Amino acid sequence: MSCTEMQDEKRTGRLSAPLDELIPQSWIGRDLPPIIRDGVEYFLLGHKGDLFLVPNRCPHRGGSLKFGYINARDEIVCPMHHNAFSVSRLIARPTTLKLKTATQ
Repeated sequence: MSCTEMQDEKRTGRLSAPLDELIPQSWIGRDLPPIIRDGVEYFLLGHKGDLFLVPNRCPHRGGSLKFGYINARDEIVCPMHHNAFSVSRLIARPTTLKLKTATQ
């Protein structure tokens, strides 16, 4: 979103995109205790109604992704160096585990 679009939104009170495009479809379980499996630390990630365990290491520098945030483009931003990683690409990695729900 450009600065002009943000200024227009402030002035008119209207959004330049549908609300569901402005709200990330993912969340991070940062308040949960560490999740360790086979010696690897994971964090819980919710994405489009599904739950995943994602290794808690930034693919770039090894920072703790659990303490990052999700931006408007549905990317996890590393708190260590601010690189952004697509949630869709992170959950597609072979090291990410999809949790089964009661309905699966």
